[in-house]
Amino acid sequence: MGILGKLFGKKNQPQPSQPTQQVSTPVPVNQYTEAFHKAIEKMATEKPEDEVRISIPPEINGKQIAYKYDDVQLISAGVHSSKINPSVKLTLKENNNKVEVYQGDLFLGTLPENRLSGMVHDWNIKGDPYLAYISYYSDAGDKVEIYLVFYNNKVERFTSKSDTKQMKLTGKPEEFHAAFVGAECEAEYDFEKEKYFVTYEGSVLGTLPAAATKYAEAHNISPENLRIIVTAIDYDDEKDRDIITVCISD
Repeated sequence: MGILGKLFGKKNQPQPSQPTQQVSTPVPVNQYTEAFHKAIEKMATEKPEDEVRISIPPEINGKQIAYKYDDVQLISAGVHSSKINPSVKLTLKENNNKVEVYQGDLFLGTLPENRLSGMVHDWNIKGDPYLAYISYYSDAGDKVEIYLVFYNNKVERFTSKSDTKQMKLTGKPEEFHAAFVGAECEAEYDFEKEKYFVTYEGSVLGTLPAAATKYAEAHNISPENLRIIVTAIDYDDEKDRDIITVCISD
Protein backbone atom coordinates (compact mmCIF):
# COMPACT_ATOMS: atom_id res chain seq x y z
CA MET A 1 0.00 0.00 0.00
CA GLY A 2 1.31 3.43 -0.93
CA ILE A 3 1.73 6.26 1.53
CA LEU A 4 -1.54 7.94 0.54
CA GLY A 5 -3.36 4.66 0.86
CA LYS A 6 -1.96 4.18 4.36
CA LEU A 7 -2.92 7.68 5.38
CA PHE A 8 -6.46 7.55 4.13
CA GLY A 9 -7.10 3.82 4.61
CA LYS A 10 -7.60 3.09 0.90
CA LYS A 11 -7.20 -0.41 -0.54
CA ASN A 12 -4.61 -1.16 -3.13
CA GLN A 13 -5.87 -0.34 -6.60
CA PRO A 14 -4.90 -2.48 -9.61
CA GLN A 15 -2.03 -0.95 -11.53
CA PRO A 16 -2.38 -0.31 -15.28
CA SER A 17 -0.40 -2.67 -17.49
CA GLN A 18 1.26 0.25 -19.28
CA PRO A 19 2.25 3.60 -17.81
CA THR A 20 -0.10 6.43 -18.63
CA GLN A 21 1.51 9.20 -20.66
CA GLN A 22 0.82 12.63 -19.13
CA VAL A 23 0.58 15.56 -21.48
CA SER A 24 1.02 19.10 -20.11
CA THR A 25 -1.57 21.47 -21.52
CA PRO A 26 -0.59 25.13 -21.69
CA VAL A 27 -2.74 27.30 -19.38
CA PRO A 28 -4.04 30.48 -21.03
CA VAL A 29 -2.97 33.65 -19.25
CA ASN A 30 -5.92 35.53 -17.86
CA GLN A 31 -5.77 39.19 -18.89
CA TYR A 32 -6.60 40.31 -15.34
CA THR A 33 -3.85 38.15 -13.86
CA GLU A 34 -1.40 39.59 -16.37
CA ALA A 35 -2.48 43.15 -15.46
CA PHE A 36 -2.07 42.33 -11.78
CA HIS A 37 1.50 41.14 -12.26
CA LYS A 38 2.33 44.23 -14.27
CA ALA A 39 0.98 46.39 -11.47
CA ILE A 40 3.13 44.52 -8.92
CA GLU A 41 6.22 45.01 -11.10
CA LYS A 42 5.45 48.72 -11.38
CA MET A 43 5.07 49.04 -7.59
CA ALA A 44 8.42 47.29 -7.09
CA THR A 45 10.26 49.70 -9.37
CA GLU A 46 8.63 52.93 -8.18
CA LYS A 47 9.17 54.60 -4.81
CA PRO A 48 5.83 54.72 -2.97
CA GLU A 49 4.39 57.91 -1.61
CA ASP A 50 5.45 58.41 1.98
CA GLU A 51 3.27 59.02 4.99
CA VAL A 52 5.20 60.19 8.05
CA ARG A 53 4.50 59.84 11.76
CA ILE A 54 6.17 62.30 14.16
CA SER A 55 5.82 62.35 17.94
CA ILE A 56 4.45 65.76 18.90
CA PRO A 57 5.27 66.90 22.48
CA PRO A 58 2.15 67.75 24.52
CA GLU A 59 3.90 70.73 26.14
CA ILE A 60 6.62 73.24 25.26
CA ASN A 61 8.03 75.64 27.86
CA GLY A 62 5.02 75.19 30.11
CA LYS A 63 2.55 75.77 27.28
CA GLN A 64 0.17 73.12 26.04
CA ILE A 65 -1.28 72.13 22.68
CA ALA A 66 -4.10 74.50 21.83
CA TYR A 67 -4.74 73.50 18.22
CA LYS A 68 -3.41 70.61 16.14
CA TYR A 69 -3.80 70.06 12.40
CA ASP A 70 -2.56 66.81 10.88
CA ASP A 71 -3.00 67.28 7.14
CA VAL A 72 -2.42 70.89 6.09
CA GLN A 73 -1.81 70.79 2.35
CA LEU A 74 0.77 73.24 1.06
CA ILE A 75 0.78 75.05 -2.22
CA SER A 76 3.71 72.90 -3.24
CA ALA A 77 6.97 74.15 -4.75
CA GLY A 78 7.41 70.75 -6.42
CA VAL A 79 10.48 69.58 -4.49
CA HIS A 80 11.33 65.94 -5.30
CA SER A 81 11.07 63.49 -2.41
CA SER A 82 14.78 62.62 -2.66
CA LYS A 83 15.57 66.05 -1.17
CA ILE A 84 13.05 65.80 1.69
CA ASN A 85 13.93 64.68 5.22
CA PRO A 86 10.61 64.31 7.08
CA SER A 87 12.27 64.14 10.51
CA VAL A 88 13.54 67.73 10.25
CA LYS A 89 11.42 70.42 11.88
CA LEU A 90 10.07 72.97 9.42
CA THR A 91 10.47 76.73 9.56
CA LEU A 92 7.58 79.07 8.75
CA LYS A 93 8.47 82.52 7.48
CA GLU A 94 6.06 85.36 6.85
CA ASN A 95 6.56 87.12 3.53
CA ASN A 96 4.01 89.90 3.12
CA ASN A 97 0.65 88.10 3.34
CA LYS A 98 2.11 84.66 2.65
CA VAL A 99 3.56 82.07 5.01
CA GLU A 100 6.42 80.21 3.36
CA VAL A 101 7.48 76.77 4.58
CA TYR A 102 11.13 75.74 4.62
CA GLN A 103 13.14 72.69 5.58
CA GLY A 104 16.43 74.35 6.40
CA ASP A 105 17.11 76.46 3.29
CA LEU A 106 14.88 74.27 1.11
CA PHE A 107 11.65 76.00 0.11
CA LEU A 108 8.78 73.47 0.14
CA GLY A 109 5.79 75.70 -0.54
CA THR A 110 3.37 78.11 1.08
CA LEU A 111 0.41 77.82 3.40
CA PRO A 112 -2.96 78.59 1.86
CA GLU A 113 -3.97 82.18 2.58
CA ASN A 114 -6.64 81.30 5.13
CA ARG A 115 -7.20 81.14 8.89
CA LEU A 116 -4.03 79.10 9.48
CA SER A 117 -1.86 81.79 7.91
CA GLY A 118 -3.54 84.29 10.23
CA MET A 119 -2.88 82.04 13.24
CA VAL A 120 0.83 81.85 12.40
CA HIS A 121 0.87 85.65 12.27
CA ASP A 122 -0.93 85.91 15.64
CA TRP A 123 1.37 83.35 17.29
CA ASN A 124 4.44 85.18 16.02
CA ILE A 125 3.16 88.41 17.57
CA LYS A 126 2.40 86.74 20.92
CA GLY A 127 5.64 84.80 20.92
CA ASP A 128 3.85 81.52 21.64
CA PRO A 129 5.46 78.37 20.21
CA TYR A 130 4.25 76.29 17.29
CA LEU A 131 5.66 73.25 15.50
CA ALA A 132 5.52 72.09 11.90
CA TYR A 133 6.67 68.77 10.40
CA ILE A 134 6.00 67.00 7.13
CA SER A 135 3.20 64.47 7.49
CA TYR A 136 2.90 63.30 3.86
CA TYR A 137 4.63 63.86 0.53
CA SER A 138 4.35 62.37 -2.93
CA ASP A 139 7.34 61.06 -4.86
CA ALA A 140 7.26 63.87 -7.42
CA GLY A 141 6.72 66.51 -4.74
CA ASP A 142 3.47 67.76 -6.25
CA LYS A 143 1.65 67.10 -2.98
CA VAL A 144 3.02 67.96 0.47
CA GLU A 145 1.08 67.94 3.75
CA ILE A 146 2.33 69.06 7.15
CA TYR A 147 1.52 68.79 10.84
CA LEU A 148 0.89 72.23 12.29
CA VAL A 149 0.61 72.44 16.08
CA PHE A 150 -0.01 75.65 18.06
CA TYR A 151 0.78 75.97 21.78
CA ASN A 152 -0.31 78.43 24.44
CA ASN A 153 -0.93 78.45 28.18
CA LYS A 154 -4.13 76.47 27.93
CA VAL A 155 -4.39 75.88 31.68
CA GLU A 156 -4.04 79.57 32.46
CA ARG A 157 -6.61 80.45 29.82
CA PHE A 158 -9.04 77.82 31.13
CA THR A 159 -8.67 78.63 34.82
CA SER A 160 -8.92 82.38 34.26
CA LYS A 161 -12.64 82.08 33.62
CA SER A 162 -14.74 83.53 36.41
CA ASP A 163 -16.74 80.41 37.20
CA THR A 164 -14.39 77.44 37.28
CA LYS A 165 -13.51 75.05 40.08
CA GLN A 166 -10.35 73.02 40.71
CA MET A 167 -10.42 69.71 42.55
CA LYS A 168 -8.41 66.53 43.01
CA LEU A 169 -9.75 63.31 41.55
CA THR A 170 -10.33 60.45 43.96
CA GLY A 171 -9.37 56.84 43.39
CA LYS A 172 -6.27 55.41 41.76
CA PRO A 173 -5.64 56.31 38.11
CA GLU A 174 -4.70 53.62 35.65
CA GLU A 175 -0.97 52.92 35.81
CA PHE A 176 -0.11 53.76 32.22
CA HIS A 177 -2.44 56.67 31.59
CA ALA A 178 -1.23 59.18 29.00
CA ALA A 179 -2.74 62.31 30.54
CA PHE A 180 -0.67 65.48 30.77
CA VAL A 181 -1.18 68.98 32.13
CA GLY A 182 -3.58 70.67 29.72
CA ALA A 183 -5.26 67.45 28.57
CA GLU A 184 -9.01 67.80 28.07
CA CYS A 185 -10.92 64.91 29.63
CA GLU A 186 -14.39 63.42 29.70
CA ALA A 187 -16.70 62.32 32.51
CA GLU A 188 -18.56 59.02 32.24
CA TYR A 189 -21.03 57.44 34.63
CA ASP A 190 -20.21 54.12 36.29
CA PHE A 191 -23.58 52.48 36.95
CA GLU A 192 -22.05 49.79 39.16
CA LYS A 193 -20.26 52.25 41.47
CA GLU A 194 -22.83 55.01 40.92
CA LYS A 195 -20.06 57.55 40.42
CA TYR A 196 -18.65 59.64 37.58
CA PHE A 197 -15.15 58.75 36.52
CA VAL A 198 -12.83 60.87 34.40
CA THR A 199 -11.11 59.48 31.31
CA TYR A 200 -8.47 60.62 28.88
CA GLU A 201 -8.04 58.71 25.60
CA GLY A 202 -9.76 55.69 27.16
CA SER A 203 -7.68 55.62 30.36
CA VAL A 204 -9.39 56.17 33.70
CA LEU A 205 -7.76 59.00 35.67
CA GLY A 206 -9.95 58.87 38.75
CA THR A 207 -13.40 59.68 40.06
CA LEU A 208 -15.06 63.07 40.25
CA PRO A 209 -15.60 64.10 43.89
CA ALA A 210 -19.04 65.05 45.17
CA ALA A 211 -18.16 68.74 44.72
CA ALA A 212 -18.16 68.27 40.96
CA THR A 213 -21.65 66.81 40.99
CA LYS A 214 -22.87 69.72 43.09
CA TYR A 215 -21.19 72.15 40.67
CA ALA A 216 -22.97 70.49 37.72
CA GLU A 217 -26.32 70.61 39.52
CA ALA A 218 -25.83 74.31 40.30
CA HIS A 219 -25.22 74.96 36.60
CA ASN A 220 -28.16 72.77 35.57
CA ILE A 221 -26.09 70.37 33.47
CA SER A 222 -25.09 66.73 33.69
CA PRO A 223 -21.55 66.01 34.97
CA GLU A 224 -20.99 64.26 31.62
CA ASN A 225 -21.29 67.68 29.95
CA LEU A 226 -18.69 69.39 32.12
CA ARG A 227 -15.55 70.72 30.50
CA ILE A 228 -12.62 69.13 32.34
CA ILE A 229 -8.93 69.89 31.98
CA VAL A 230 -5.93 68.47 33.87
CA THR A 231 -4.13 71.27 35.75
CA ALA A 232 -1.60 69.24 37.77
CA ILE A 233 -0.23 65.71 38.11
CA ASP A 234 1.67 65.12 41.35
CA TYR A 235 3.19 61.83 42.41
CA ASP A 236 2.40 60.78 45.99
CA ASP A 237 5.25 58.65 47.35
CA GLU A 238 3.24 57.48 50.34
CA LYS A 239 0.26 56.35 48.25
CA ASP A 240 2.51 55.28 45.34
CA ARG A 241 0.26 56.85 42.72
CA ASP A 242 -0.41 60.01 40.77
CA ILE A 243 -2.69 62.62 42.30
CA ILE A 244 -4.47 64.34 39.42
CA THR A 245 -5.98 67.79 39.79
CA VAL A 246 -8.55 68.97 37.29
CA CYS A 247 -10.40 72.19 36.63
CA ILE A 248 -14.08 71.96 35.68
CA SER A 249 -16.26 74.43 33.86
CA ASP A 250 -19.81 74.41 32.48
